[in-house]
Amino acid sequence: RTLDARPHNLPLQTSEFLGRSNELAAIQAILESPNSRLVTLAGPGGAGKTRLGLQVAAEHLDRFRDGVFFVDLAAERDAGAAFEAVVRALDLPVSGGIEPLETLKARLRDRQTLLVLDNFEQVMVAATGVAELIQHSPELKVIITSRETLRVRAEQVFPVPPLTLAK
Repeated sequence: RTLDARPHNLPLQTSEFLGRSNELAAIQAILESPNSRLVTLAGPGGAGKTRLGLQVAAEHLDRFRDGVFFVDLAAERDAGAAFEAVVRALDLPVSGGIEPLETLKARLRDRQTLLVLDNFEQVMVAATGVAELIQHSPELKVIITSRETLRVRAEQVFPVPPLTLAK
């Protein structure tokens, strides 16, 4: 499969994906369930949550006709800035005076899209906004990577333990 088949902004991975085949399969199964719309990959810093989320996203490019998008939230500190980062990642036009979350709700309503929101622990105040966005966008799915869970309705938590060395 080619990464150019669907719209995306996934970074090119410079190394092979190793050591997480069981986790990858489990997350894919969760994501493929029609009732699963929000999956949080939760674990300590350095556990490999981002790499795992990116791999799942890359392997699901063909399933989302309107694209798969990665948003790094490490530099954001409030909900408005987090949703502005998502708007930028999707390259959506911005209308003056309209809140970024409202722009996303309007633009994603009819789109089949996967978002990977990375480092979400920086913007936990945006958790209810993510839940609201999912509620208004029936074909949107979201993968969150975070040191903490969102504790919102419909969230499915997948614990990501630190990667261990093979014996």
